[in-house]
Amino acid sequence: MVTSLLVLIWFGSLIYFIVLWRQKRSARLKAGANYEYDENYIEISKNKRIVGMVCIGAFLLAGLLSPSKEHSTEDQTVATIQEASKDDKARREIEKLEAEQKRETEKLEREKQKEAEKLERQQREEVEKAEKERKAVEQRQIREQEREARAKAEIEGHNYEEVSVNTLLNDLESNAARASRMYKDKYVKIVGGVVENIESDGDYITIDRPGGFGLTAIQCYPKNGTVEEQVFNLNRNQQVVIYGKVIRVGEILGYSVDLLKLE
Repeated sequence: MVTSLLVLIWFGSLIYFIVLWRQKRSARLKAGANYEYDENYIEISKNKRIVGMVCIGAFLLAGLLSPSKEHSTEDQTVATIQEASKDDKARREIEKLEAEQKRETEKLEREKQKEAEKLERQQREEVEKAEKERKAVEQRQIREQEREARAKAEIEGHNYEEVSVNTLLNDLESNAARASRMYKDKYVKIVGGVVENIESDGDYITIDRPGGFGLTAIQCYPKNGTVEEQVFNLNRNQQVVIYGKVIRVGEILGYSVDLLKLE
């Protein structure tokens, strides 16, 4: 009677031991690298050890209390084989659980390694992108500085022939061919003019006589950042002085001037 009870306790504790083993594995995976400090993992480990001791104790007591008269030598051999078979089955189950736990741990480590490599690659790409953008900004600044320097040198490196708007337009209306020979490719300072029109994108402004309604006029195209900024601050009918180079002369469209300086 007692022996049967001990066997029952042994078998039940063995089953519970296996259950606790699975719970311990799940708790370890859930806790991650710091599983040794996880309260749930520690509690399950403690219970597993207690159940393991109960299982072993029940097994040993059942063997000691088993009456020799109840079993023949053959029965004892069969019982021993059965017990050994149960122990071997439990051992294989434990080894299987350990192997599964090892595989899952290795899988988790591989996934963490991939995430770390992905994050490192993203950070490296962001740094490279930021460096490219910085260099692009520097290049734009250098080009703008070079452009401003060239514009300044072009402005200061020429002698400008002063001429009034009236004179330019009168010469054009009198003889366009003669006006082209007189002014084309020349650097001029145009005085006495007012702003007739400002193109919506600031690409050019039109200069004419005060109160003029002629078909011909002087179109001026900004050639540096300083002048481009000044154009956006102009108003129609505002008096201006133009410094620039005459690039085209036409009897219909009038004069086209590279605008280098504006006063």
